[in-house]
Amino acid sequence: MSLSQKQIKNLLFLFSFILVCRFLYMINQYSVNIFYSDQWDFMIPLFKNDSLWSMFNWQHGPHRMGLALPLLNILYGLTHWNVRADSFFILFILTMAMFLAFWLKYKLFLKYTIYDLIIPLIFLNTVNDAIINVPHLAHSVLPLFLIIIYCLCWLIKNNTIKYALVLITNFFLIYTGFGFFMGLITILLFIGEIFRKNYPDKKNYRLIIFAGVVALISFGSFFINYKFTPAAPFILPSFNYIGNYLIFIINMLSSSWGVYILPDIIKYVLLSFFLLTVCGVFFICLKNYLQVKSTETSIYQISTILIGFSLLFMFSTAIGRISLGSHTGVATRYATLLIPMYLGIYFYANTTSEKIKKYFLPSYFAIIFIATILIVPIISNNICNLYKERKQNWINNYLHGYSMEECQMMNYEKYKHNNSYIYPNEILLEDKNRFNLFNEQLKYLKDNKLSFFAK
Repeated sequence: MSLSQKQIKNLLFLFSFILVCRFLYMINQYSVNIFYSDQWDFMIPLFKNDSLWSMFNWQHGPHRMGLALPLLNILYGLTHWNVRADSFFILFILTMAMFLAFWLKYKLFLKYTIYDLIIPLIFLNTVNDAIINVPHLAHSVLPLFLIIIYCLCWLIKNNTIKYALVLITNFFLIYTGFGFFMGLITILLFIGEIFRKNYPDKKNYRLIIFAGVVALISFGSFFINYKFTPAAPFILPSFNYIGNYLIFIINMLSSSWGVYILPDIIKYVLLSFFLLTVCGVFFICLKNYLQVKSTETSIYQISTILIGFSLLFMFSTAIGRISLGSHTGVATRYATLLIPMYLGIYFYANTTSEKIKKYFLPSYFAIIFIATILIVPIISNNICNLYKERKQNWINNYLHGYSMEECQMMNYEKYKHNNSYIYPNEILLEDKNRFNLFNEQLKYLKDNKLSFFAK
């Protein structure tokens, strides 16, 4: 029995609502009202009451914070710097991105199907610790939201409005976390627009050239007063590390669905095949986008953007963090920016023959459903619980009068793990200025009755 469009939409909404409620429960259960690790660094502009531009332009490691800090400045002002509110806000942005992805799917295919249940499964995967354990709006969820908006902008019919909105969204992406990579993709897209079609209309041709120049200027503006501060000791890219890069990327893929619990040989074989398939799909979409002149051109363009972004992010992350070891690719904070890739694959799959769709879509849905509903929650709950215990123990000790140094060591002695520290202790020991600043940040929160000092 086939379902009507109304029934499918109701089912999609109900299923999404259930997954959102599951996420809300996890945040309420495990989120703790204290900054953790990197948060103490990228929140410095808020402690200093900097201007909105300084917040927007603030560089944290290799990327800038963009829209994240101005938004958090408003949120924290309304909640007495409640870090739990940060996690709920990130979930809100993630949910909005999911609904925009539904709209994007409809704009491309003009209908919903039962397999669109894949979309909430991809977006509302509870694996990412940048939502609950170390809330980081700029690192992934906000760029993801902007990426979906960016794709929708490319579907606007009026070229002047389309390119204007694409360039505005692209500017915010460049400055917001690892949305930076979209700046390079945008430049390539405008070059592709020139060669994709023969433009007899000189006005439109000039418009594309102008937009491409603006995109290039936007990308270049990112590097004004930029400091090369990699998040890990940087090793120049080398063919000698190709194997390590691939293992790092495979570990990134495995973290999305908890596949890293499988034996290494099985994990490497399965995900190597998957990575090759993804690269193949990307080049098929790119080729069709440049050459095919049909109603499916937009589908191939959007799939190229989505898959290309995640591939660029994965390869760049592997190169930038390989010094820490290929095993560190399993860090779940990378998972959110792989969502565009999974979405792009789904869109492309819908353009294939009925025979391929008959086998691929049910399999894709089943794998993602099993991982998201059965495997990942077990792993996520265990990890979130550990973070919760360590954070709460640190707060309790500090509120009982122990110094920051004592709280750091008491947590380590209890849990025997580097993640026991609210802020990396090796940095505090090596950098006296950071040690003093950390104490000043705690004093600021206490004096103003903010975060865990608020009643």
